[in-house]
Amino acid sequence: TAWYERMDYGIRVVHQYSSEINRAASVAGIGSDLLRTAVYIENARGYYDAFTGPFNKSIRPGNVNVDFWGTGLGVTREQLNNPAINLLASARILAGIQANVPSGNMRVIGTLYNNLGATSVSSYGARFAFVYWSQPWNPW
Repeated sequence: TAWYERMDYGIRVVHQYSSEINRAASVAGIGSDLLRTAVYIENARGYYDAFTGPFNKSIRPGNVNVDFWGTGLGVTREQLNNPAINLLASARILAGIQANVPSGNMRVIGTLYNNLGATSVSSYGARFAFVYWSQPWNPW
């Protein structure tokens, strides 16, 4: 776990948007735990928008980069401020990545969600896989 990761916040956001996550994952044709993983990581680690506000290019809960993904997904910054639309955009991104990673390797999927141009697995991707398999939002 990175020193700046706020597990409590990631878990809280996953629970807060549980029904929206389930709905978006179903519409995009992916497992809800894949989307939960992205939401958890992006909120436990990606809360830097709290410091940059409207200048930030990524919007949570999925941390969708408006400049990079917005046009391709047909959504605007204003629309991405709606959590249901944001989560659907995140789910569609993950579905596209998953379709191009036939092995289903979570380290690769996580790396590409964070950086579509990556050529090797990143520490983000390794953490993504760990979170996917450990599911810290589930109170075992």
